[in-house]
Amino acid sequence: MDLFSSQVYSKIKFSFLKKFADKKKILNQSEFNIYIQNLEYSPIAYYWLDQVNNFLELQELSKECEVKDQEPLSETQDILFQVLSESEYAKDFLSFHKKTKSIKKATMGCEKIIKQQLSDIAKLYFLHKKASPNYRPIFELAEFSKKVVGPREPEHHFKIDSLSIKFFSFDKKNLKEHIVRIENAINKIKRFSPDSFERLAAFTNTIIPLKQKELVSYSEQNLPGISIINLYERDDLDLIDDLLHENGHHHLNMYLNQQDLLFEEEDKIYYSPWRESLRPIRGIYHAVFTFFWALKIYADLLIHKENFNKKEQKKIVDRFLEEFLMIQYCKPDLEYAFENGLITNKGMELMSEIYKQVDSYEDLFYQNKTSKSDKLVDKLVKIRNKHSL
Repeated sequence: MDLFSSQVYSKIKFSFLKKFADKKKILNQSEFNIYIQNLEYSPIAYYWLDQVNNFLELQELSKECEVKDQEPLSETQDILFQVLSESEYAKDFLSFHKKTKSIKKATMGCEKIIKQQLSDIAKLYFLHKKASPNYRPIFELAEFSKKVVGPREPEHHFKIDSLSIKFFSFDKKNLKEHIVRIENAINKIKRFSPDSFERLAAFTNTIIPLKQKELVSYSEQNLPGISIINLYERDDLDLIDDLLHENGHHHLNMYLNQQDLLFEEEDKIYYSPWRESLRPIRGIYHAVFTFFWALKIYADLLIHKENFNKKEQKKIVDRFLEEFLMIQYCKPDLEYAFENGLITNKGMELMSEIYKQVDSYEDLFYQNKTSKSDKLVDKLVKIRNKHSL
């Protein structure tokens, strides 16, 4: 698995497209066929099909469910009650149940709401028609999202070569400035780090501004391709970094949707140099993959540092050295987790590609190391001795 191989990426995407086509074929017989017939692949479309499938499974469970609540609850009643009472539809479900005294009838009431939502999403994203203003978080049978993009047209559409990213913003006052900043950031990525640009074009489809000092940027696995970026508290280099960091999450999620990379376990025994706290192995794995793209962009910018002012040059050096050391710190922990069966062969293969590239920056690291990076080395050595596994 070559992280930078377009050929390997094409094979993975082909596999993804095949799964997408299979889902379409199965679900085309459903009541959502009007939206599915001409549906083209996109991360949102793939995710939406999953939600349609989950909705149909919910309907099947509802059909099997007894009308009258039993004492104790039947297995089907218990499943439906647990799923819906813990979902974003809990308030509706419990209200329906209070009125009808029937889990089956309460579930049917929620089905109408969920069906309308799925139709609204399809109208908005696939048919490009106006959707209901009563927009809810996307429904999942196993997990429940808490954030979603509202039904509206984008304020701008960035189109640069193969890249196509929509920009939604509620801030009319700073709209032009934000558009210019994002476009400049994308162009710098394209100019100085073509590999990074290729991956940005592949995995990010939407940017939404965030104005909150406490948050840098974030994305969610159940909102594929959507990056929420702080455009207020961060400078231009941070913006480049944040775009690629969140894109790294989208990139990793594609692999996770293809195959098992690691096994979930919540023991917080691995020190994260980014959070300066103990984390489960999942947190370390995701951090190494996503912060790798920060390391890569700063390495590429460092090679072209003459294009930046003195202050920016210093920041590029500092951030490159910092990411190099912190990613290297995590290597023994990932190897330990792999040896103990917490990371799969495919998952470790992907990490090996990461560290192969990281190791290639070693000369660049020693050419640019500073007293500040030496202090970080000393700090990480002490932490390693304290948290040695």
